[in-house]
Amino acid sequence: YSCCNKPFKNLKLLAPGIVCGTPDLCHGSDPKNADPAVRKDLADMILPSNNELMPMASNFLLEVKSGKGKSDVAELQALHTGALGERGILALRGWRREGLGLDNKAHTITVTYLKGTLSCYSIHAGRKKTNNNELEFYMKKINSESITGNAGGFRRGVSMYRNLRDFADEQRLEAITMANEVAYRTEDAEE
Repeated sequence: YSCCNKPFKNLKLLAPGIVCGTPDLCHGSDPKNADPAVRKDLADMILPSNNELMPMASNFLLEVKSGKGKSDVAELQALHTGALGERGILALRGWRREGLGLDNKAHTITVTYLKGTLSCYSIHAGRKKTNNNELEFYMKKINSESITGNAGGFRRGVSMYRNLRDFADEQRLEAITMANEVAYRTEDAEE
């Protein structure tokens, strides 16, 4: 489930005054994969749009820049959209559970493509060391590969991209399963 250049207008902003994220490409899940109660409670964390054709809980995101694009802009956009994705995954993992699903692991991958180079990053969250204990997001570079210079670099880059997309799919499926299990237990208890 993917989409291109669609703004995440339905997601709660990371901070006041910041624009909504608009990745060049994002991969997520069919919204129908999550229990309706999960979707309703977490809509502003996992549903980037009211359009049912847009992916839910996108945690594999791509930012592309033209030849004149700047790497710092691509990285900042990747961090922004990646933080939105990671926050959604954590919301699913922690839905109606103690804590927020924080486990000091990355569940979101962002990729930038600039001037022939594919760069992949992981996104994970931690708690700010302040009184309000807000989430703070960290982006760590995994690897970069020049994919236009030769066939070997292209193969390595595409392989890295696919493997990390598969990793993100696994993380998303696990998070949705965790939330659905809680929803199903709640439904069973109410019957």
